[in-house]
Amino acid sequence: MAVSKPALSLSALAVAALFGGGIYLYMNLNSIAKPIIENLASDALGVEVSIGDLDINLSEKKAAVKSVKIENVEGFQSNHILTVSSASVNLKTLEAGLVSIGTIAVDDINMHLDITEKGTNAQTLQKQIGERAAMKQKNAGTDDKTNATSDSKSSTKVMIDQIKLGKITLNTNSPFIKTLKPISIEGTQINKIGVSENGVTIEKATKQITSQLLSYVNKQASKEGLYKGVAESVLKEIGTKSLNSETKGKLEEFKNEASEKLKGLFN
Repeated sequence: MAVSKPALSLSALAVAALFGGGIYLYMNLNSIAKPIIENLASDALGVEVSIGDLDINLSEKKAAVKSVKIENVEGFQSNHILTVSSASVNLKTLEAGLVSIGTIAVDDINMHLDITEKGTNAQTLQKQIGERAAMKQKNAGTDDKTNATSDSKSSTKVMIDQIKLGKITLNTNSPFIKTLKPISIEGTQINKIGVSENGVTIEKATKQITSQLLSYVNKQASKEGLYKGVAESVLKEIGTKSLNSETKGKLEEFKNEASEKLKGLFN
């Protein structure tokens, strides 16, 4: 997917608007920042990300985002893998090259989990993010000159104290289960993204966030029996296991315990 490169990083734009006295930038910050954020997110994920509305209040160091849509990965059924109705962002520090965020609170999350025998869209997206992050790191490490003069997007770093995710509605498509209704699962919290490193690239931050989110969703989906019919190798890769595997494990434990007790009777 080709993603255009923004001329300014979000942090540099904010600093210019806040301290540079740029009336035009200040008055038009939301309309300028919105495509920059969309491009940064799309580039990190490898799929299109769109934002319906963005409202940045620099004086209060807050931002409100509405109607976020993340396009599904190629080859899967749903139009979007994730949609968010609204999110609030508490900004701590805005410096050139660094965005430090206190809390991101996300509400009304809808995730579309497309399951096939060979894998899921969530698994594919996670692989894609990891590959893109590794490629960017490799390119930066092997070409210092290019890295030093590259566009400001690649040098922008972020730190996030916590991300509070509200309830998640999980919509599932699977050829192995005839009737599937949306499932509501409890929200979760993701902590300290890039904090110990004093900031990480947007690609690394995206990888850390999606890894934790998808790991949580996978566990909940497994509990609900949504991975019925999926190959064992795939279940192992996404860090879960089938109901059959769990049952076999429990039966094996029961058999071993019974065997030990029988041995004790004759000793």
